[in-house]
Amino acid sequence: MTSKLYQLADKAVSWFERLLSYEMPNKQLPDSKLTLRNCTFKFKCGETWEGLEKTDVATTRKCNACNEYVYFIETDKRLAEAIKLNQCVAIAKEPLKIYVGSLRPLEEYNRIKLKKENNLN
Repeated sequence: MTSKLYQLADKAVSWFERLLSYEMPNKQLPDSKLTLRNCTFKFKCGETWEGLEKTDVATTRKCNACNEYVYFIETDKRLAEAIKLNQCVAIAKEPLKIYVGSLRPLEEYNRIKLKKENNLN
């Protein structure tokens, strides 16, 4: 059960699936401190953040296809640094949405929903 919850949590926080398109001139990402100005990817990798090997640092992963580290970028300062260092980066296309609450199995939810519907009728 615990491993399934971790899998669900990974999916819920899976906001890295889509990287930015190749061209993002002068665009401020919603709810982000990151602004991309006249910036293009010189190489857009086919890997996904979820497919990269986790490291001890939450914002750094290892690509086993090319053996490079990939750095998740959240600020303009960090983006400028990554460009100077020619680092592979991951950039979220959409802001992080975090859901807070406790989880219950779908079967339990369906039982409660059915019970409520029957009480209304």
